[in-house]
Amino acid sequence: MFEILSIVLKKWKLILGITVVITVVTALASLLLPNYYTSTVVFQPANPGSFNRSAVFPVEGSDAKTSMFGSSKDADRVISLGSSRKLYDYLIEKYSLFTHYEIEPTEQYAFYKVTEKLKDNYVIKKNANSALEIEVTDKQPQFAATMANDIYATIDSFNREIIFKKKHEIVSILEKQHTQLKQKTEMLRDSMQNILNRNANDTIRANYIDKILTKSVSEYANVTTNLDQNKAILNLNQSTLHLFEAASVADRKSSPKRSLIVIGAAIFSLLIMIITALFSEKFAQYQEEINQ
Repeated sequence: MFEILSIVLKKWKLILGITVVITVVTALASLLLPNYYTSTVVFQPANPGSFNRSAVFPVEGSDAKTSMFGSSKDADRVISLGSSRKLYDYLIEKYSLFTHYEIEPTEQYAFYKVTEKLKDNYVIKKNANSALEIEVTDKQPQFAATMANDIYATIDSFNREIIFKKKHEIVSILEKQHTQLKQKTEMLRDSMQNILNRNANDTIRANYIDKILTKSVSEYANVTTNLDQNKAILNLNQSTLHLFEAASVADRKSSPKRSLIVIGAAIFSLLIMIITALFSEKFAQYQEEINQ
């Protein structure tokens, strides 16, 4: 240790001089780096069960409760949507990212390059509080904020398609049942009226038709209610995501961290110079021993 210290003290001017030069050059070079700004959206997925008919139109006296927020599986689904090819294609086209990232569309692997550049500047992830975050980084702070909020809205749209796809199928089935029951009920009413018109005393047949008609009317009423409620749910202008914080225009850069770059360069160059000094001194001693 004493030997190392003596060598460093012997060549401290050279070590310090070169370290200072490298540090100054690094500091000047860092000033040429462009500033990047990051905008963040914080949110959580809603519980898909909150869009069920039993949750939107609870039966009186029911104690069933539905959690507001979705599960980890719902969060994973949203992250997958936020990392999908469908979303990347949408962003590349809408924001003209070939032009924005200065990539020539006709060059080899152009689409791959623009996608990778987008991935470098956009991420969707879980934060320490188990909420989801969308982060967009760009040289233009307004561009970053606009894209981040648009990504949030687009993911919501994709997620809504998945959640409500089954409900559209249910409505289609209910509409067919509704039409069939309406025709059946009208036919039974006509049959009842015909029986009474032909023979008012034919109570046996009339009572039989009346029982069937009563059941049909009840079924028709239930299907009508079910259909109306499911249509109302589909028409709800409700987000499938709970927004905690929308993206705002950043007023401070997120990178580069010029102070860290300069400090890192100074420490690295100092270590390299010390190692170089030790090596050169040891090599000189070795040469002397050989010559002797």
